[in-house]
Amino acid sequence: MSSLIFSSDHKQRVFEDKPLGFLWLKGDSIIHANQGCENWLGINKSQLLNQSFSVIFASRVMSSEDSSSFREWFKRVQLREHQDESIIIVSKGSEAVCLSASYLENTALDEMGDITIIAIHPLVNHQQHLSEALNEFLNGDPVPTFVLGVDHSILHWNRACSSIIGCESAKMVGTKNQWQAFYPDSEPRPTLADLVLDNDLQELAYKWYGEKIRPSPILPNAYEAEDFFPHMGDEGRWLLFTATPIHDKNGRLIGAIETLIDITELKRVEDELEAAYRSE
Repeated sequence: MSSLIFSSDHKQRVFEDKPLGFLWLKGDSIIHANQGCENWLGINKSQLLNQSFSVIFASRVMSSEDSSSFREWFKRVQLREHQDESIIIVSKGSEAVCLSASYLENTALDEMGDITIIAIHPLVNHQQHLSEALNEFLNGDPVPTFVLGVDHSILHWNRACSSIIGCESAKMVGTKNQWQAFYPDSEPRPTLADLVLDNDLQELAYKWYGEKIRPSPILPNAYEAEDFFPHMGDEGRWLLFTATPIHDKNGRLIGAIETLIDITELKRVEDELEAAYRSE
C-alpha cells in the first residue's frame, strides 16, 4: 500500500498532463479526473465529476465473473486493506487496462478529508511480469509452446515452437498473428488458446475444430485437439495441441498457454497398421 502527500495546489500541476489516467475519489465520488482519464475511457472528464466510481467502472471489468472481484477490490481500497493489487478493466478501444490505488494523506486538505487516487495504466506491467517469470523456462523447454496475454497478443513463442512451425519468435511476439502460423491460407481465426482465453469453447470450438476437440484428461479447464497442417515440414505435420488458461494467485485470468506435440510418426504407424489389417 502506498501513500502520497500533496496539497490542493499540486493537483493540476502533478496529475493533469500525465499520460496515465488519474482519478481523485472522496469515498465513492469522483472529485477530479485528468485528461488521461478521458483519453483512456472515452468519457469527457467533466462528465466524470461527482459520479459514482463503482457504478461507472463495474461495467468495464473483463467479464461478469470479474464483477464480484471488482467489488471486493474496491471495498479493500476504501478500507485501505488492499496490498498493491490492481484490477483489470476495458478501455474505450476494448483494450485491457489496469486500475491501481494510492492514498493522499491529508495535509492542507483538512476540509476535504482522505482522498483516494486511482491510476489507469496499461496492462503491460502485468504482462511483463508474466513474461519475465516464464521466459527462461519456456525457451529451454523442448515442448513447442506459446503464451497469450489477456488481449490475445503473443507473450512467448519458444524456440521449439519456432523449430516445429517455422515462424521465428522475433516475428511473432507482440503480435496477434498466432493463427497465421497454423492456418496461413485462412481468414483470421482463433487458435485453441484464443478460445480458452475467451472461455468460448461451447459456442465456437466446435465451429473451428468440430469433433476433434475434447477436454484434456489431465489438466482441469484445458482442452486438446489434433489436426494435420500440410504447410509444416516437407510433407506436413500432425500436431496434438493442448490449451489451458493461466490464472494469478487471486484466480484472475491473465493469459493462456498452448503446447504442441508432433504426432506425425504415430499417425504414420497407425496408417500402416490399418493398411496391413485391411490387406489380411
